[in-house]
Amino acid sequence: MFHLFKRNKSDLPNDPKALIKYNFKKQLDVHKYHLPNDIILPKGMKNSIVEKLIRKRKIAPIYPSKEPYCDDDKICMICFQTVRQGMNTLRCCKGKRFICTLCLLFHPKFNLGQCELYCDVCQVVTKVYISEIDIDREITKIVNQPKEEYNEIDLLEVIKKSQRNELKTPSFANVRKEVIDKFKELGVEMRSDISDDAYNLLDVNKMTDPDMAMAMMMSLC
Repeated sequence: MFHLFKRNKSDLPNDPKALIKYNFKKQLDVHKYHLPNDIILPKGMKNSIVEKLIRKRKIAPIYPSKEPYCDDDKICMICFQTVRQGMNTLRCCKGKRFICTLCLLFHPKFNLGQCELYCDVCQVVTKVYISEIDIDREITKIVNQPKEEYNEIDLLEVIKKSQRNELKTPSFANVRKEVIDKFKELGVEMRSDISDDAYNLLDVNKMTDPDMAMAMMMSLC
């Protein structure tokens, strides 16, 4: 469903911790997920395919972030980085091996179609799934970060940025009505980083299903 109308400012939580939790849970809702614009995928791998897998919760989402993490977060076995919004886990090795999505996609033995990876420890092909996320534990970590890393000014900026993002909605004022109606009919959210003129180039008669609509929209990027 389109976000063509402004969210009421009163709908946002007033308590800082509640607002952080609200934003974090919103990131975990991936049914309308889009890859960040600066993400570079392996050659021949399409953004739309990866986004579809993330929306179906086959692999973890990618959220570039500079925020610090605690020592007990799950660590990627390739790049040794942590991802608060979810890490991919191998079903072998007692579920103790984790890999972030970028490292997974670039892994030479990852099967994108089957979401399987060859484990060099067990020497078997194993399914990949998303590790469980303890939301309350992660929120506690964020709120209790050291002052020099997450002070009151930073917290205020997070709140202001969140409110700006909530109130900033694309109008698509100059997009043809039949284009907007077609996306709405197919249940595909229009991306705000694509210009109205670009949307007007689309032939709605070729948008036969959600996948085709998504592919045609991605071709405009």
